[in-house]
Amino acid sequence: MIMLSLIILIGMWLDKFILVAPSLWKQKGVPLGAMEMLVTAGYLGIVGLCLTAFLKRFPALPVSDPLFRESIETKEERLTP
Repeated sequence: MIMLSLIILIGMWLDKFILVAPSLWKQKGVPLGAMEMLVTAGYLGIVGLCLTAFLKRFPALPVSDPLFRESIETKEERLTP
């Protein structure tokens, strides 16, 4: 599922790039330079920072759910001989 979502995100980025870049770029060659790479890296950094802050506040696993705790305990009991 992660691979599929990455392919979709890359396709969406390429679509937007092909629509916008030719109208802004007047020189010959590919309109992909250091500034575009830095903007992309900055965007990914901000997304990573937001995701980290979100995961610090809200746990990824339902730790307060009694059924979740019960399922973990039963798995540990099954693993012990």
